[in-house]
Amino acid sequence: DLLKKIEAGKPDGLSLTTYIREAVERDLNRKQIEESGRRYADFLSNHPQESAWLKDWESARLDLEIKPKARPRKKD
Repeated sequence: DLLKKIEAGKPDGLSLTTYIREAVERDLNRKQIEESGRRYADFLSNHPQESAWLKDWESARLDLEIKPKARPRKKD
């Protein structure tokens, strides 16, 4: 029954082996991304200065023009 459901659900032109391989890879990638997210959240909770910096960065005005600082003149 399961094989019939997989065959019916896979895209035409894709082999059963390729379809299953891609499905497993997607699942493994999803799990890795979830774990990375958990680890990053743990990192932020253990490093409040990093979390504060990130909040500053997220609220930064990126639409403002940055003017270059004037260079001090050399004295001859």
